Amino acid sequence: MGHIRRGCKNLNLKASLDARLTYEDADYVVIASPTNYDSEKNYFDTSAVEAVIKLVNQYNS
Repeated sequence: MGHIRRGCKNLNLKASLDARLTYEDADYVVIASPTNYDSEKNYFDTSAVEAVIKLVNQYNS
């Protein structure tokens, strides 16, 4: 069982497939998305992360 400390706030976490609902009023956004590594090119494909950043900027500006 967790300990309650003074001065701490409860987190209001939610997950959704609706980008507008998820990002429009968010104070913080945690992006946990794959980055595919290509060992032959020594390159990380970060397009999935970049797509989420674009959605956050679109709905929460």
